[in-house]
Amino acid sequence: MADYMDTTNTTSALNNALASTNASAVRGSTPTNPNAELKQEDFLALLLTELQYQDPTEPMDSQKMLEQTSMLSQLSMQQKTNDVMQKLASQMESAFSMSAMNALGSYATISSSVTKDAATKSLGLPVNFPEDISGATIEVKNNAGTVVRNIELGAMTKGTATIEWDLLNNNKNQVDNGTYTYEVKYTTKDGRQMDMQNTNYLVESVRFQNGEAEFKVAGNYIKANRISEFSALPSSNS
Repeated sequence: MADYMDTTNTTSALNNALASTNASAVRGSTPTNPNAELKQEDFLALLLTELQYQDPTEPMDSQKMLEQTSMLSQLSMQQKTNDVMQKLASQMESAFSMSAMNALGSYATISSSVTKDAATKSLGLPVNFPEDISGATIEVKNNAGTVVRNIELGAMTKGTATIEWDLLNNNKNQVDNGTYTYEVKYTTKDGRQMDMQNTNYLVESVRFQNGEAEFKVAGNYIKANRISEFSALPSSNS
């Protein structure tokens, strides 16, 4: 008598593979070890092999056959859903990339808020002066509104620039992680004391880092979360 297979093993293999496929769908990514998972054609091969080598004195139970074919159908539907979701994610990423590229040449309104975390080495603080200045002071404040750092600038010409803050306070100690804001006060060539009002910057270029868009303004790349809006024209304070 020919060797035969236990139908329980096939059912178990189908259940395990279906569960693995569902887990992959939840993760939304390709499994890290795809060779550890059975594909639809593998299930079909298992089923056919089981039929070929079943014990003729104890043929496969029709109910178990229905269960296995049902699981095979579920797996097929799940794989199709995964394919659709992957295509949708790809299309959304492509659409976002095109949208980000459309910002090139427009004007971005930059938030005066910056965030430091454990990985941050320094933070760029964009400035925009409507005229030549003889000097300026950048006041960096913590969440409580306390000035933690004063950065003194010398004479600068009209236009934009990015001032790098080394994340030290006025005592030359590293500041804590958290959110900070900054204000800029400058002195004009004729001695007037002014507050910097314009936070509109030309988007010079766009790049993508790890799938995330970054926009170059004032000679420095910043993330989209620092931009509150894009406009076709500069502000009236430019």
